[in-house]
Amino acid sequence: MRKSRAVPSDPAVIELIQAAEAGAAEAAEALAECYRTGKGVRRSNELALHWYSVGAKLGDANAQNNLGTMLLNGIGCESDEAAAVPWYRASAEQGNAVAQFNLGLRYLHGSGVEQDDRTAGAWIAKSAAQDYSPGIGQLGTLFRFGRGTKPDLLQAAQLHLAAAQAGDVTSHGNLSDYRAELIEMALKGNREAAFDLCRMYDWGLGGEKSPALCWAWVQWAYESCPTMPKHKTHVEDLDAEVAAAFTFFQTTIDREARERGDSLLVELLGKSGVSGKQQGKEKTG
Repeated sequence: MRKSRAVPSDPAVIELIQAAEAGAAEAAEALAECYRTGKGVRRSNELALHWYSVGAKLGDANAQNNLGTMLLNGIGCESDEAAAVPWYRASAEQGNAVAQFNLGLRYLHGSGVEQDDRTAGAWIAKSAAQDYSPGIGQLGTLFRFGRGTKPDLLQAAQLHLAAAQAGDVTSHGNLSDYRAELIEMALKGNREAAFDLCRMYDWGLGGEKSPALCWAWVQWAYESCPTMPKHKTHVEDLDAEVAAAFTFFQTTIDREARERGDSLLVELLGKSGVSGKQQGKEKTG
C-alpha cells in the first residue's frame, strides 16, 4: 500500500502525518479517518487502509477494529474475512466494544472463523456490558432464539427494550415481531411480560405509542399478576417498579385514556378467554 506523494495543505493533517510517521498510533488512526471521510484531504480508501494498518500495528484499538472492517468489506482492498478476524480480536481484547460486537458476529455467522454460538454470545455479551446498543440488541436476539443459551423471550424483551430505547432500529422491529407472544404471556399472569408491554406502549417501541394501552398493561401487571420469583436476578426490582409505575400513570394518564385502556383490556381478556379475576393486589382507587 503506497502513501500519496501529494502533500496535503491542511496544517492539522500535516501535523497528523508527521506524528503518525514518528510512530504515534492515535495520530495514524486519526489520519486514516481523514482519508476515509475526506476531511482536510482528498478522500482515499487506499490511504485510509494504509494508515489504519499503521495504527493497528502500533496497537491502537480503534484502528484495529476499523482495519478489520475494511478488510472484511473489501474497502480499499480485496475482501478477506479471515484476515479481518485477528484485528477484531486484537481490538476486542483491549476492550473495544464495537470490536467485541464485530468479533461476536464473525463467530455467529461463521465468517472467517468456524461458526460457534457460545463464543459469539460471549463476545456480544462483553459488548452489551459496555452499553453498546447493537450489542445489547443482538444479545436479546440470541436469547430470543436460544443461540448459545437457553431461549428466554422475557430476557430478550428486556434487552431489546434497552437497545430500542437507545435508538437501535433492529430491536424496535424485534419487539414488534413477538409482541403477540408477550401479550399471550401477560394475559396468563406473567407480570414481567405485562410490564414490558406497558413500557413498549409508553415509549412507542415495537408498536404505536398508546397511553390507553400503557395504562391497560400497567394496571394488569399491578393488580392481576403474581409477584415475580426472586431468583430471576434481572427482574429482582420489578415488583417495586410496577408499583411505582402504576402510581405514576394513575396521575399522568388522563381519565379518558385510562377508561379506554380499561375497555381495551376487557376486550383482550374476552378474546383470550382469560378470566379478569384479580390474582394479585386488590384493586385500588
